Order: sequence, then C-alpha cells, then structure tokens
Amino acid sequence: ALPPPVLRGVRALFGRLSGPEAIQELVRAVEESEGREGLVALLSFFPPDALPSLLRASETTRVEGVRGAILAAAERLAGKEGERLLPLLGNPDALIATAATRLASRRKLEAAAPEIARQLTRPEMSLRLAAVEALQELRTSVAAQALLGVLEDPEREVRVAAARALAALRYTPARPALEEALASRRLREAELSERIAFFEAYGSVAGEEEVGMLERILNGKSWLGRRESSEMRACAALGLGRAALPSARRALAAAAADTDPVVRSAVGRALRGSEP
Repeated sequence: ALPPPVLRGVRALFGRLSGPEAIQELVRAVEESEGREGLVALLSFFPPDALPSLLRASETTRVEGVRGAILAAAERLAGKEGERLLPLLGNPDALIATAATRLASRRKLEAAAPEIARQLTRPEMSLRLAAVEALQELRTSVAAQALLGVLEDPEREVRVAAARALAALRYTPARPALEEALASRRLREAELSERIAFFEAYGSVAGEEEVGMLERILNGKSWLGRRESSEMRACAALGLGRAALPSARRALAAAAADTDPVVRSAVGRALRGSEP
C-alpha cells in the first residue's frame, strides 16, 4: 500500500538495521527491556542479508527469549531448503559457523553433513563440539563416518561427545576404532567419565567378538591370577550393559556377586539398564 519511494526508503532502513553492529545494538537494547514481542515483529521484516548477523547474535545473547526470537527469524531467512544457510557453514567467523551448524541440525538438513564434517578440523573447540552434536542428529553415513576421526580430538569434551554420538547411532563400523582406543594407554589414564563413554560406545556396537573382549576385562584373570583394576572392570560391565546380546547379560550375571563393591555396583547398574 506504500508509494514506491516510501517503500524503497523502508527497505533501505531495514537494510541498515541488518548490519552486524546494528543487530548487536538492537539485541543489547532488548536484553535490557521487556519489549521482546516487538523484537519478533521487527525481525520478521529483516532481509535475507541479515542472516549471518542474526546467527552471530544468537550465539552471543544469554537471554533465552531473545535467542528464541533471533533463531525464529534466522530460520525464516535460511530458506525453505536451507539454501541460504548452507554457505554459512564454512564461514570463517566461528560464531556464525557454530550457529549455522546448530540450525542445520535443527532443520535436519542432510545435505549439510559434508560441510559440517569439515568443521571437525577447525581450531575452535565449541565449533567442533557443535559439529559432533549436529552429525549425531543428522544420522547419515557421512556423518557417522566423520565422527570416527574425532575420537582422538585434543579436547576431552569433544572426544566424549563423539563416543556418545557413535553409541547413539550404533554405528558398527566404529568397532575397530573404539577397540583401538580401549587398548590405548591414553584411555587407561583418562578421566573415568571418558573411559565410561568409550566402553559404553563399544558395547553399543558390539557383536559376539566384542562382548567376549569386554567379558575378559570384567571376569578374566591373567596367568598370574590377577584381574584388571576395579575401574576398568566396572567400565567393561557398563559396556556390556549396552550390548543387545544374551551373552552380554550372561557375562554380567557371572559377576553379579563380585567381591569388589565398585564392580558389583557397576554390574547391578548394567543389568538394570539391559532389562528388556
């Protein structure tokens, strides 16, 4: 209904508002006020060029209501098939790339998997972690295969996330990589939470051979009659609890009355978790 010159002026105004500095100022102002409904209405008029700035702002605000309004606008601007979002996955600005990754995951954009997989080599830990979580959600073969390389990531949080993602996906080609990790000195010296994540991932993809390895750690003895440490045996028990095989449950049952309280507790937890 506006005359063309006025309409051009309005569009030019929103073009200036969509710049990164203007959006950051707008977000700060709204964070300090109660006008979040107005923000939703205002952002609905922003042009597609605002998408990178909105994505960046969604990573910097700590106010959930503001973040939700920004993400709703970003999702609208991303395009029906995410066509405007996909090029931003490789953005050199880690905040933009991270937000684009999260949105691609939320939209279940399978076409994004190859570019998200490339983010696993970026130096920013938070971006790699977001990439691992997104690849788990996308559930493609490309995504699952990419997660194998992150099992040796320099950051513990990323390694644990990758192991848990492979467990959730039950990606059986991960067996050799996980077995190698379980036998490594690094994992034996790792924090308990990391060891548990890797053992549970291994159990989640286990066949009979893998169950046999976990059973040897839990119930076996060396030729000198020595057992593995309490923590390693407990981790093996938790791994067996994730294996969907009768032999895994039999191995756990054999250790149900173990004299080591740490092992006995882990076995009980594993048996409860494996109940049909």
